[in-house]
Amino acid sequence: MDRLRSDPDLSSFTADIPSDLRAQLSASNSRERYTVFAPTNTAWTAAKREIGDSQGVTDLVRQHVQDSLICGQSIDNQNRLLGPSKANTYVYANQQHDGMRFLEDSCGGRAHFAQMDMMAGNGVVHKLSRALQSPTSMNLKGALNCLANGPDKDLNQAAREMVSCGIDIRSGDNAVVLLPTTEALRKSLTSGCNLYQNHVLTSTDCKMKNVYGIGTPQECLYTSQYTAPGGRHPTFTNQYIRSRDGSTLHFGKAETTSLKPIPFREGVIFTVKSINPPPTRTMMEIVRENPDLSTTYEKMQRAGFPTILSQKSPNVVFFAPQNHGWKTRDKENAYGPGQLRNLFEMQTIPHQLITGKDGNVDSETIQEMQSISGVYLKIKRTLDGNTFIGYDGMHPDLWALAIGDPIVASDGIVQVVDWPLICNNC
Repeated sequence: MDRLRSDPDLSSFTADIPSDLRAQLSASNSRERYTVFAPTNTAWTAAKREIGDSQGVTDLVRQHVQDSLICGQSIDNQNRLLGPSKANTYVYANQQHDGMRFLEDSCGGRAHFAQMDMMAGNGVVHKLSRALQSPTSMNLKGALNCLANGPDKDLNQAAREMVSCGIDIRSGDNAVVLLPTTEALRKSLTSGCNLYQNHVLTSTDCKMKNVYGIGTPQECLYTSQYTAPGGRHPTFTNQYIRSRDGSTLHFGKAETTSLKPIPFREGVIFTVKSINPPPTRTMMEIVRENPDLSTTYEKMQRAGFPTILSQKSPNVVFFAPQNHGWKTRDKENAYGPGQLRNLFEMQTIPHQLITGKDGNVDSETIQEMQSISGVYLKIKRTLDGNTFIGYDGMHPDLWALAIGDPIVASDGIVQVVDWPLICNNC
C-alpha cells in the first residue's frame, strides 16, 4: 500500500481498494507476496465510468491483484497465462518484437506498462496505461461484447450473435448463460435468437455465487428466456455426471466444456459444446405427430393421461412405447382406462434427468429413479451403447429399450421405447 500511495498517478485506483484487500496489501510482516497491476488515474477513471456501480468497481479492483510475485522483466514472447487474480480472472503476458511488454485481458484489450517493477516489502506494483477488463465486473451485454472480441476465438461468434439478439437480464437475476462454441454452432440444425434465448436460464432456487464458490449446485431447475408456442417457457435441470474421464456438466442437451464458468455481474457463463434446440411442441403433440406412437397416443387419451402429464410438467420424462411393442404385450394391450393410467404413471419420472446424448447415462452405469406411481425404475446403459429401462424383479429380457435420443418438449421430455413395461400393480 505504501508503494501505491507514493505515486500520485495511482491515487484513483488506490482509493477504490476495498478494506479487506487493503489490509492484506498493508501487511509488512506477511509471508504472502502480491502483484498489483495499477492503472493510471486517467485509465482508472475511464474504466469506472463504464461500470457505474460500487460492487462492479470493487470486482474490477480485485482483477488487478494477484497472489504471486510477477516481475516485469520475466515477461517474454511466450504469451504466458497469469493468474488467478483476487477475482479469479486471468490475463496473458507477452512481449512484442520491439521488446515492449504488455498484458492482454479477457476482452482482447492490451495494457502496456507505463512503469514496471516498483518493488515493495510484500510484492511489486506495475503501472498500466489502461485498466484490465473481464466479464466479472460487467453486465451481460458488456460481458458478451468482451467475449466477442476476446482471445478465445471459440466464443467470438456466439457472443456476437447473442449480443445482436438484444437479450437482457434484469439486475438481480440469478442467471446461467450457455454460450456455444463455434463447432457446436456448426453442427446445430437450429440458429437465430430463439436458440440464444433458450440458452439464457434463471433459477429461483439456486445461487450461482455463494460461500462455496462460483458455479451451479447439482440438479437445479432452470427456466429459459425462450417462449415456446403457447406461451410456455421451457425448463431444464442441470446434472453433474460422473464418468471414467471425470465429471461432466449438462443443462438439458447442452454439455459444458468445463466445470468452471465465467462469472459476470448477474450470473455465470458456461461454454457448451452441444446446444439446447428451442422446443416448438408439447409432449402430447410429439406423441400425436409420431406415426410410430399412434397406439400410445390413443391409449393416453382413453386413460385421461394428458391431464396427469399437464399436472406434473414441466419437470417430467415420459417413456412412450412404439406401436409394435403393444402387440407383444397381450395383457397390457387389453388394459382398460384405469389400468392404462397406472401403467403410464409407472412409465413417467418426475424429473428431467433423461435429456441429453445417450440419456445422460454413462456407459455401464445404472441410474435409479422413482416414477410417479412410486415404482423405482432403473435406467441402464450397456457397453454396446444401448439404454434399457426396467425395475428390480423384472426379467432382463423384458426391459424396455430406448429408441433414439430423448425429445425435449416445451413441457417435458419424451423418450421413445420399444415396448411397455410389465405392470404388476395394474
